[in-house]
Amino acid sequence: MRIVCQTGAVVEVPGQLGGSVLTGLDLHRAILERASFVGTTFDRCSLRNALCPLSTGAKARFLGCSLIMAEFQAADLTGAFFDGGDAAHSDFTGANLSSAVFAHVRLESVSFRGSNLDDSDFSLAAVSGALLEGAIYTPSTRWPAGFDPGSSGAILVGSQTEVFRFLEGESDDGD
Repeated sequence: MRIVCQTGAVVEVPGQLGGSVLTGLDLHRAILERASFVGTTFDRCSLRNALCPLSTGAKARFLGCSLIMAEFQAADLTGAFFDGGDAAHSDFTGANLSSAVFAHVRLESVSFRGSNLDDSDFSLAAVSGALLEGAIYTPSTRWPAGFDPGSSGAILVGSQTEVFRFLEGESDDGD
């Protein structure tokens, strides 16, 4: 598979992107819109300014990656694992991040606006300064000690069923 970058670079990946193990690749400004990287491991890759809106990356692993200013709007990153990287100023607006794990990741000025954060784990991440307005979380979502997601605009719902109802625009009174 060929990954084209806005920089003009073309990166060859053997076989399909989904399920691959990619180590140390420079994917700066990679164009991955609507791409499927389900189960892919990105190990110490640079995905700075990568364009990944509407992509599918369930259970993808981002290990020690630079994700600075990467765009993941409305992406499905269910169960994705982010460890030891920098995602400052990235955009996860409207993304499905249910059961995702962010460990030892810098999330300064990252937008999670309107995202599904059900059962996600931010307990080991630097979430101070993350933009959470309208993000949905449940009691099973884990946060760093002392962090109050509600004061940052995130919305607590009681269960995964309520997450789906809320995201579909249904209210508790049946409207």
